[in-house]
Amino acid sequence: MGFLINTDGKKTEVLPESGGKFTLDELQFHVGGLIERVPQREFPSLDFIVHEEELLKSEYEINWPVSFLLKRPQEPLAGPVLVLAIDEWN
Repeated sequence: MGFLINTDGKKTEVLPESGGKFTLDELQFHVGGLIERVPQREFPSLDFIVHEEELLKSEYEINWPVSFLLKRPQEPLAGPVLVLAIDEWN
């Protein structure tokens, strides 16, 4: 189980289709394209997954809720952010 956090702070629970781990295709679906893992130290047991071009794509709004949660106001994330336990995807 993971959570998708939108730019407005709305959190939606997401589950892998197989009931096991998330696949790459599922991760890409949730963030809207190729994925990138966000380097962070605030939550060592969690992965924060974003679209790899999150700041280059003008259609994505800044995700201030997650950016402040990860203490990144100077390097904000954009678009939806998928939050998973580190062992929940292949």
